Amino acid sequence: MPKRIMVLMLLSCLRIADGVTSYAMNYFRTIDHDLIQMDFAVYGSIDSCISEEICGYDSKI
Repeated sequence: MPKRIMVLMLLSCLRIADGVTSYAMNYFRTIDHDLIQMDFAVYGSIDSCISEEICGYDSKI
């Protein structure tokens, strides 16, 4: 199996109503998680439903 590409998304928060978060999550939902490992660095609030979805793909916050 080839090495996965590591991506770190830097976000201010993980609120559902935030446009940047929505864009990042749309991208996150469409990538091939077998080829790309996307983790998130957040320095604001973390919304529980989004964080559960992220962790479901073995990504880290």
